[in-house]
Amino acid sequence: GPGVWGEITATIGFDSELERLTGVDFLKQNETPGLGARISEAWFREQFRGKRGPFSTVPEGEPDKENQFDAITGATLTSNFVKAILNTTVDQAESLVR
Repeated sequence: GPGVWGEITATIGFDSELERLTGVDFLKQNETPGLGARISEAWFREQFRGKRGPFSTVPEGEPDKENQFDAITGATLTSNFVKAILNTTVDQAESLVR
């Protein structure tokens, strides 16, 4: 999907029922160093494990629910692009796999 400065390419894993994420990894991104580029940091990627969409964001550091993730402070656009990528993938997962 799109990012602030170019394409974001992600690998998104699902459980066998296609209900919850097993992991997310960002293979390609050209986001702003120290801001949006933090999507590649382990803390950001790991927060998706076991969660289900559709997703919304909460401010970084606030408690989140099973369909929420911490947005990156100062990187609202990148956080919204990641949310769109995840929600599109969640919506299409079953039709792509089965």
